[in-house]
Amino acid sequence: MIKTFAKTLYGIFVANLAERNTIRELNKLSDRELNDIGISRWDIPNIAKQEADMRFAEFSSYKASAMINGARHA
Repeated sequence: MIKTFAKTLYGIFVANLAERNTIRELNKLSDRELNDIGISRWDIPNIAKQEADMRFAEFSSYKASAMINGARHA
């Protein structure tokens, strides 16, 4: 149970890190550069949240797959 909690906590950390990195990188771009890729400055928080959600989902599916594979080898 503690191991599962620690893995979940780590997944949340990874997602939060991805969100902060996305915000930082997109904020480095000028308004023109953002416009060139089809987003506005107002979109940055939503895009960063989507990135974080995707990273957490990837982490969770990897964790679930590792648990299933581990059960097969036991």
